[in-house]
Amino acid sequence: MDLNIKLFGERNTATRAVKQMLRATDGVTLVNSKRPDELGNVEWANLVASINLYIQDDWRKVYMDALRDNVSHYNAPLAMWKHAAPNWDDAFVDQNVCTIFCVRNPYSWALSMACKPYHMKARRTGDFLTFIKRPWLTERRDNTGIILRSVMDLWNEKLRAYAEFSDQAELSGGKTAYVRFEDFVENPASTLANTLADFGVATAPKPIPKSTKNHGKPLSELQSFYANEQWRNRLTAPAVNAINDLLDWPLVDQFCYQRLDAHDFPQRLTATAQDAFSHEMLNLNRKPEIQLCQTARA
Repeated sequence: MDLNIKLFGERNTATRAVKQMLRATDGVTLVNSKRPDELGNVEWANLVASINLYIQDDWRKVYMDALRDNVSHYNAPLAMWKHAAPNWDDAFVDQNVCTIFCVRNPYSWALSMACKPYHMKARRTGDFLTFIKRPWLTERRDNTGIILRSVMDLWNEKLRAYAEFSDQAELSGGKTAYVRFEDFVENPASTLANTLADFGVATAPKPIPKSTKNHGKPLSELQSFYANEQWRNRLTAPAVNAINDLLDWPLVDQFCYQRLDAHDFPQRLTATAQDAFSHEMLNLNRKPEIQLCQTARA
């Protein structure tokens, strides 16, 4: 009998790569959410047809996102969005579903979110400090507060939900495991093999050769980048102080991540480094997301 797995993880924590590897692993079945059109929902199909008929420009993506978001918000626990703050339910035990949570160093994660701010409902900014300090408007399917004081509260609330879910699972006989982004990048196959072994499945998933994101970097390049923590080169003392002020430190300690000292970082980046970072944050070297979506559908 296949091992049933439900995967959760905040944006930019390698959930896409983990899912891709698990899907290709014999003896493993991923429990995913089902869109209403896949279930033969006539109302959903009619709304999609109407949107396609009357809205042809970039607003189409806004409408489709809102439609998916509204439906996903009401999904049963086993079908919750992979980026949601999950709620424990006995269905995980009743249907023999094991749960994996993808987690990542909060500083590294914040830098990735600044460049790939999926589902951000605000204008892009080229200033990292502004990105950290301004409020974040969530999706309904995030299953958090509607407006958070900062993007860092996405990290806080999701990991807090994972910890509470794991506690409830342990009390109820459920099985959970954490996949740390840093461990996964260093050795994807070994990390997932160890996780599956904890669930009682002896198998070795095949690694993927490069990042699953657009213009994906080779795995060897990513491994070198994160092994040497080169992401630190984009941090400044003001940014580290801001992140430190926003993090839930008992939670950070629980997940064994270390607090950075602002005194170890410059007050500002060099002009060249800042220009490169701002350029990436403003998405000037990538196709617009709407164009990428249209290309994927073609």
